[in-house]
Amino acid sequence: MTDHLKDLEKAFHDARRQFSKTAQQTYNALNREVKSLIRRSNSATQRVQSLRDRLEKQADRAAKSGTATARKQAAKLEKMLADARDELRITQDDKRRVRGMLDDARSYFVKATGTDKAISRLEQEWEKRFGTKKAPTRKKAATKKKAAAVKKAVAKKKTTAKKRATTKKKAAAVKKAVAKKKASTKKTTA
Repeated sequence: MTDHLKDLEKAFHDARRQFSKTAQQTYNALNREVKSLIRRSNSATQRVQSLRDRLEKQADRAAKSGTATARKQAAKLEKMLADARDELRITQDDKRRVRGMLDDARSYFVKATGTDKAISRLEQEWEKRFGTKKAPTRKKAATKKKAAAVKKAVAKKKTTAKKRATTKKKAAAVKKAVAKKKASTKKTTA
């Protein structure tokens, strides 16, 4: 019976981890997709505005000159503008749809993090009441030791780097002094 309960508890914790992990991944993926759709929508909007400006200028030219080629170019620009507007509409529809999905994913993500926090609080309470200590306390101590070792290593690296810099400066000063002495002896012998 206890083995069965252990298996169920393990399955519960695995499912909880998987739920929170999947909620996080889904939220991140949808967030990236919304951002790319926003960029596409902005570029489509700029394209529509530039085509509209070009069409207005071309229409003015066609009205002033009255040539058939100017009218053809205006018609061509109108078609391009209609295509750009269609693309913008489609992109904005996609953006709305993905934003709705993102809101749903955000609510699932909030539920997942809230569930994790609530379960960890319950586990802490159970540990206090029933006195069952688990291995994570050892892990914390081990991570503290590792952090202290890393700090010591960094401090050693810094001191050795400082020593190297000072020895290099001293060596350079000695070379300059030797060079000055050689120059002064050459002048006196000349």
